[in-house]
Amino acid sequence: MKSIRWDRVTRLVFGGLLLATLPTFVFADESDDVNAFVQSRTYVGILGTSVAFSGTGFGTISLLNTAQNEATLAPTFSQNFGWGVLLGRREGPYAAEVSFWQSIHQSSWNGTYSSPSGSVTFGSTLQGSSTFYSVNLDFKRYFLTDIDIQPFVSLGVNIPWIVVDDASENYNNNTFGNATFEGIGFDLGAGVEYYLDPTISVVGGLYQRWTGYGQYKGAENIDEQVQLYDGNANNFTSSGLDFYIGTTIGFI
Repeated sequence: MKSIRWDRVTRLVFGGLLLATLPTFVFADESDDVNAFVQSRTYVGILGTSVAFSGTGFGTISLLNTAQNEATLAPTFSQNFGWGVLLGRREGPYAAEVSFWQSIHQSSWNGTYSSPSGSVTFGSTLQGSSTFYSVNLDFKRYFLTDIDIQPFVSLGVNIPWIVVDDASENYNNNTFGNATFEGIGFDLGAGVEYYLDPTISVVGGLYQRWTGYGQYKGAENIDEQVQLYDGNANNFTSSGLDFYIGTTIGFI
């Protein structure tokens, strides 16, 4: 019997969790809004971000797709700064946001690997560049809503992908391409937002992010489940404490 793809199961799980928590965010207690500094607003914003990585699978394992004559590296990633944009809607003490993050990181390989053809050897000191992208959906709950400095907590999902430059080889014709690792995860956050007035704010906070990477694309740009060099299936995982600071402009 064909196994269920990891990413489909994960999407179902996180989708169920979101549906279970939506009533808490959507049906606000109107009594919280009587003296609210901000009643409602649609807003856009720009962010400066800091993204970190730690987890399992990355850094010491090669991926092999024999059907495509393809070998791919799975490096580790350094912490670095980046940028983001967001679009949100607030009603009373609750808000929903969609954001996009991007940052460039150093990627490192911590082992030695020779391709099956013997044409290429990846050495233990290999380093390169990688680009992290993430689309995020977050639900926020604000406190102290009658004043202009308002702390908040958040819960959300993230759909990231990491593009690693020249980390995959077609060992049949000795050509290289980028490796792209695709994931899905969730995050918990906290922060504070300072409203200069009901339309303009400065916001800062942190996310604790957990992500599983169950698919990747190598030199042939074909979606594949993560399969290790020894033939065993596996899911790479990553977590990180991410920081951000930015500003928003609202439209009441």
